[in-house]
Amino acid sequence: MESLQHYQQYLPAWPQGAPTHIHMVQTVWVAVLLTVVRFIADKTLLPLIRKLLYRSGGEVSAAKAEQCWDNIYIVIWSLGTEVMAVYVTLHLNGGCTPWSTGTCLSGWPNHPLHEAQRWYMILMFQFYLHEMLGSFSGTGMHLKPDMQIHHIATMGLILSAYSMNLSRFGIMWQTLFDSSNPLLHCAKAMNAASLPCLDTPKWAIFALFALAFFVCRVAVAPFSIIWPGMTRSLEVLPASWAYFLIALMFIVCGMQWLWFYRIIKLLQGKDNEEGTNKPVKTVKSTKTQ
Repeated sequence: MESLQHYQQYLPAWPQGAPTHIHMVQTVWVAVLLTVVRFIADKTLLPLIRKLLYRSGGEVSAAKAEQCWDNIYIVIWSLGTEVMAVYVTLHLNGGCTPWSTGTCLSGWPNHPLHEAQRWYMILMFQFYLHEMLGSFSGTGMHLKPDMQIHHIATMGLILSAYSMNLSRFGIMWQTLFDSSNPLLHCAKAMNAASLPCLDTPKWAIFALFALAFFVCRVAVAPFSIIWPGMTRSLEVLPASWAYFLIALMFIVCGMQWLWFYRIIKLLQGKDNEEGTNKPVKTVKSTKTQ
């Protein structure tokens, strides 16, 4: 099998050299910085959020306040990176979009890499890494086993796509899948606040999330992600590389079906309990990144 370095020699020159996994190592400071920022924010903003909830008549327990802040933090990050991802996909991604995947792999390995593409891939990799580090060190949100598997597989895909100069496909994929994240974590933050005035809005936002999740991660994925991933990758990439990426692709995409099943169960539980005048369940176990 041809080595990665063999293909990298054909990549266009750019200020930082050909994309390589070394860039992810060199920018680990981003994950460390995010972890430090999160630690400081937890110590300064979390007490303020708890006081605000108390004054508003909401849940005042430390656990609920922490859940609320966890999700506010992710909303802020996911909104910022999704805006960046949409801009890069529409203007700097070589025409590779969810509705037009022809250029995502065509012409590989000679895909010019824009600095914005490079930094988006780095930021997303380091964000997942900082969440893993934070979960193990007790800073930030604790990741459950399924999310740890998701993060490891996603980091593997990001690292592989970047190192193999497949950032076009990776960025398009992330843009599509991450579009529903702000809605989910907004609903979860409102749920954790436990304010009666937010009960109806949180379920409305969660329903919008469920719709966005279905469209972007379930309905569109076979056309925009799975089909080109299984066909074009085998035509363009060395077979061992293609099969490795396909395996990671099925892990990540398969988890979307599991999560969508959980989403449906949550919504069905809400409707059933409303119909019998029982207390409505809270938005809780669904978590995607």
